[in-house]
Amino acid sequence: MTFTTTANIAQVRAFSGSPTTLTSDETIKLIMNNLTEEFREKYKINFEPVKTIEISNGHNSLGYTVKKRFPLKILELKIYNEIVDVDKIHLDWASGTITMQSDIGSNSTKFSLFPSQNNSVKIKYLNAWMDKSDFVAESTLPTLVGMNVEMTLDDVTGLNIDDWVWIEGMDRRAEVAKVTDVNTVTKVIKLDKLSQTHEEGSIITRLKHSKLLGDYIMYESAIAIANNAVGATYTLNTGYSLGSLNTQKGVPYTHWRDNRDFNVKKAQDLKKLINLKLMVVG
Repeated sequence: MTFTTTANIAQVRAFSGSPTTLTSDETIKLIMNNLTEEFREKYKINFEPVKTIEISNGHNSLGYTVKKRFPLKILELKIYNEIVDVDKIHLDWASGTITMQSDIGSNSTKFSLFPSQNNSVKIKYLNAWMDKSDFVAESTLPTLVGMNVEMTLDDVTGLNIDDWVWIEGMDRRAEVAKVTDVNTVTKVIKLDKLSQTHEEGSIITRLKHSKLLGDYIMYESAIAIANNAVGATYTLNTGYSLGSLNTQKGVPYTHWRDNRDFNVKKAQDLKKLINLKLMVVG
């Protein structure tokens, strides 16, 4: 999944007002990719799940909040170099806080607190800024931990290979996984890896790129494309004078200016919303 879909490229062209004779689809794609990379570098945010290793310490508290924004899945947790069963860990999607089950009995973990000693907590996890889409299904059978795991759903319409899905049940187990196969007849999908067991009736939601961020990238791209188009056609702009009269022939600069002013305002408004979103998630 990327921002440079055919539909988004067409939308950027419409925003900028630049015809194909001035700006090719490949140029638009390049500009969008460059802006996306600049944003990722500036804010240290991934747009698709990426593995992160974090070595730190807790505060002798029941919860530990990871440092990277938008954590999606805990792959491994060690306390004092002892592996904690990921199936006994809960990750809160909104806050990025991890807690460990401390129930008495077989469901308990050896540790209940995250110790304050230096480098006592080691975590490997996936993180990315992704939003939940309108696609929601339920599992009809329990699912076990493993690689290339099959999961039976009540509906697979709209799911595709390479989609990322969010799995969450009333047992408080939640994680993301990547779809590697979809069988529309049996309604069975295959997932790349499950780190936790999931009960029957778990909710499966397809993830998508943030619309807020996608719109921002498109408007910023339209601004860059309009500037590029004006620069590329500058030599076509010719003026004529006859006494006190003059006329201008060539590029409609007022059109470019009006489009650019509108796009700048939209991009600024979206940037404010993005900054607010990033403040909320830390």
